Amino acid sequence: MESENSMGGTPPSVQDTARDTRAALWALIPPELRERAQWVLAAPDKSPRTPTGSHASSTDPKTWSDFETVARAARERGWGVGFVLTNDDPFYVDWGTVIRMGPPR
Repeated sequence: MESENSMGGTPPSVQDTARDTRAALWALIPPELRERAQWVLAAPDKSPRTPTGSHASSTDPKTWSDFETVARAARERGWGVGFVLTNDDPFYVDWGTVIRMGPPR
């Protein structure tokens, strides 16, 4: 028998909470990144993978995919998503900036 939480409903499972957290984070990805077909799955060991689960290459664009395809496969597997940066990208990552959760201040 499942217990009820203080609101009278059934508490979410760990998997449901993780899935909801991933979806919320993915929603914050800028459209300029989402529209580029430079996405890979991030396996639990953080290795890049194709939507079918085979190994992807950080140097072979034929192994990358569009965001929606990768996000769908990641949801099915409970994995993450990764974006492959290239020399041709019009943006960069400033690793000196601290990334934090929550609304902007």
